[in-house]
Amino acid sequence: VIRLALATALQRLPLDDRWPIAEALIAHGEDAKDHNLPQMYWYAIEPLVPANPERALELAAKSQIPLISQHIARRLAETDGGVPHLITALGKEKTAAGTVYLLKAALQGLKGRSGEPAPKGWDGAWTNIDDILARRPDAKPLAAEITDLREALAVAFGDTRAFPRFREQVRDPKLPVERREM
Repeated sequence: VIRLALATALQRLPLDDRWPIAEALIAHGEDAKDHNLPQMYWYAIEPLVPANPERALELAAKSQIPLISQHIARRLAETDGGVPHLITALGKEKTAAGTVYLLKAALQGLKGRSGEPAPKGWDGAWTNIDDILARRPDAKPLAAEITDLREALAVAFGDTRAFPRFREQVRDPKLPVERREM
């Protein structure tokens, strides 16, 4: 009840005053399954994202509520100039789940755009994703999804590192036709 009241009051505070309270609220992982609290936290945090993207991504990394992290990434993707911030975050991400939501958000941010140059930090993000795939046990069940998302992002940036795998897929008669047509 108290955290709900704080989240409600937080929406009325000036943006600069919201950060420390928001950080304390999203540290309560037990609120992740609550029907109201994550959304109320998000309503208070949402205006912070375009105001300070770097700090918002730090907040997302600290969040114990996955929905908040996902919403921050998605909102940043919708912000002009947000995709480079997501790529920088990909270069620092330590978890497979975080990698997935950041990749999805970056792809969403590029939807409808073509010929986007790879932002600074893309090579570091690619390498970091390789490390996550190789070393993180939580990456095993998400490996195919992470690889597909990374390669889709590579194509969006004109990065040819994804092409050898695409050629293998096209030639593999064991794969379903839908997968080979991607």
